[in-house]
Amino acid sequence: MYGSEIDSLLIDISSNSGASYSNIFKKYGDQGNQWNHELVDLTSYSGNVLFRITGKRGPSWAGDIAIDNFHVGEACTPQYISDVILVAKIIHG
Repeated sequence: MYGSEIDSLLIDISSNSGASYSNIFKKYGDQGNQWNHELVDLTSYSGNVLFRITGKRGPSWAGDIAIDNFHVGEACTPQYISDVILVAKIIHG
């Protein structure tokens, strides 16, 4: 999400085959000229789910939104103090 004319990036989830969606992630505006890692807690969902990703630009062309390496998986439980430090670095950037 880079540029002066970024509106929003929204990610919604559905656990009922798309009959309804709930928002699980949202960002607004310029987030800088670098890749940003984001983590979303999905522990309240199980089984098959659908994701809806919506990127919106502002009133002109001056902005880009890209998603790379969208991944859904289990979180690891830290076993050693070094794991806690590594998790903290990933979460905070």
